[in-house]
Amino acid sequence: MPKPKFKIIFAILSISFLVSCVEEVKDYFFYWIPLKSGTNKTLTDISIYGDSFVLICGEMGTLIKSDNEGDSFSTLNVGVNESFLSAFSLNQSTFFTSRLGLFKTENAGATFSNCISNQSASIQDIHFFDKLHGLIYKGNIYKTYDVGKTWHEKNTYTNFANIIEVPEKNVVYIAGGSIYDQVNFSEISKSTDQGETWNKLNLPDEISKYCISAIDFLNDSIGIIATYNKDIFQTKDGGKSWILLNHFDNLSTINSLLYADSNQIYMLSDNQIYNSTYLFKYWNTIYYQPNKYVLNKIVKNKSGILFVIGENGFVMKYDYY
Repeated sequence: MPKPKFKIIFAILSISFLVSCVEEVKDYFFYWIPLKSGTNKTLTDISIYGDSFVLICGEMGTLIKSDNEGDSFSTLNVGVNESFLSAFSLNQSTFFTSRLGLFKTENAGATFSNCISNQSASIQDIHFFDKLHGLIYKGNIYKTYDVGKTWHEKNTYTNFANIIEVPEKNVVYIAGGSIYDQVNFSEISKSTDQGETWNKLNLPDEISKYCISAIDFLNDSIGIIATYNKDIFQTKDGGKSWILLNHFDNLSTINSLLYADSNQIYMLSDNQIYNSTYLFKYWNTIYYQPNKYVLNKIVKNKSGILFVIGENGFVMKYDYY
């Protein structure tokens, strides 16, 4: 008779385990922590250095930073009223933000200098590899070898990109396109030598006909893009070929993607955050902003903590660990 007893005990333990798993998934929502940004301006870009340093830019000259994973923020005075499009932190002392100018500080934001002035084209994105070498995109890629004192134009064969994606030290993708005047198309170019030389990727019609709204790469080969047709495509060979993962009829623009690890992707659209795992065929709503502020970007730090920014100064983090 001991066998039936064992079966009953095992069944009870199994049920308890399943219940605990359900509760753990249910508690997932409570790990999102709203942060006090100190501003009500729309926030447009976020850059993370290490585990604790957070730099965020936004409209009307907004630039804020945190040295403690967003638990508190300080407001920086760049000295201009431009609505910034991009932010990049080389470290906690040297960081950048941009629009018509490229504004740099080397003293943690006490003062800023303009590396590029009197520009007609907006600087869409920034990336620095080290203290000397960096890239900006403003109608084409420009590279500096002297921390922004001088810039050299590189031929990328693209004119409408707005995102610089650097999954590995030497590998760079630039992506974007146009949705103006009823013209809708995408562009992606790739460099394997830190932006010295570029190759424009040949895209299938289902991608090339629609501007790219978001991109993220897990490494130099595996990445995802979203288009204004509300499609998500995946590549596993560095952009040589693409497969359609999902099409969303019920979503607005996909604003941001995060390839968190090999089995997990996050997506922002309107005021909601979605998550997909494993084969990336099914998506779950894991957070919605109750005030309906549009969420603009999602990133993670080295420890795996997620940060999200959006309208009305909205900042939050997902601190599961």
